[in-house]
Amino acid sequence: MGGFHLAGANEALVPQTVAALQTFAPRYVAAGHCTGWRAMSALAAGFGEQAMAPLAVGKRFTFAA
Repeated sequence: MGGFHLAGANEALVPQTVAALQTFAPRYVAAGHCTGWRAMSALAAGFGEQAMAPLAVGKRFTFAA
């Protein structure tokens, strides 16, 4: 969960970031707008669109056990 800041000069890190996050096998990936649209697309491809939970100001996440 967070803003991964993978836009602009950091776009070269997108493949490595997706691969590194996959080692944790998260159920959901919540990324903010500063992640960048290319990285958001790569994350959706790597984890499935159903796993993506875009962040927004004031958004609340609740998780059931």
